Amino acid sequence: MIFETDYSIDIAYLLRGKDDDWENCLNRFMRSYDQHRAGCEHKLHVIIKGFENKPDETRIRKRLSTLECNVVHVDDDSFDLGAYRAWAELVSANTICLLNTGSEILADCWLQKLYENFRDPSVGIVGATGSFESLGNSYDGFPHFPNPHIRSNAFMLQRHIYLEAAKGRLFQTKEDAFQFESGNTGLTRIIKKLGLKPYIVGRNGRAYCEKTWSLSNTFRQGSQHNLLIGDGQTRGYASSPYHRKKGLTFAAWGTTCPLYR
Repeated sequence: MIFETDYSIDIAYLLRGKDDDWENCLNRFMRSYDQHRAGCEHKLHVIIKGFENKPDETRIRKRLSTLECNVVHVDDDSFDLGAYRAWAELVSANTICLLNTGSEILADCWLQKLYENFRDPSVGIVGATGSFESLGNSYDGFPHFPNPHIRSNAFMLQRHIYLEAAKGRLFQTKEDAFQFESGNTGLTRIIKKLGLKPYIVGRNGRAYCEKTWSLSNTFRQGSQHNLLIGDGQTRGYASSPYHRKKGLTFAAWGTTCPLYR
């Protein structure tokens, strides 16, 4: 069944029941979605998966009834990226925005800020965060550092590009997910091969090209005060002691971040 829509943007928020803190995550997301206006027309879809307890799923659907959203159930047989693919096959909007379980909206007009920068025909993907990190020391098939990639939460792109990039992938292990996010055949590299650009968009509404990502004050940089949409990793960084923050900053940006100059 295809969910037809008159909206120009379909948003997917993924909620996974096997995550220990799913209820806190849902509360956080709903609160942030309610507090911060999107700024442009859209349709919100909540993807639910991994709920083995039927009463929990019923309770969630009742809770989500306070939002104007469409609830979609998918099988829990793949990581988030596979769930997004299953959902994307059901919707019809050309532009999609994908948010993971830990996503927290941090500013008004958050969707408008992403979309206004995405509308540039030279742009293939925009995201709230990105990184230069490489997992090449742990896995095969990753570019050497610096390895610029948009992180796979809170990002926007054309639905057909996502479906084509994800086609045939299993997404059954963390390595599968890492490969799609930042490997040699990852999403950002696929988009760049199409001649399109990846941008990070900050809370200030500005789009940052790769050369200025480490100066954007978003992911693992200082107080992250320009972060548009947070997640578990950005909150983990914010609550870390200074020495831990310094290590996380170096892993993400090497010496390109002002902290190391």
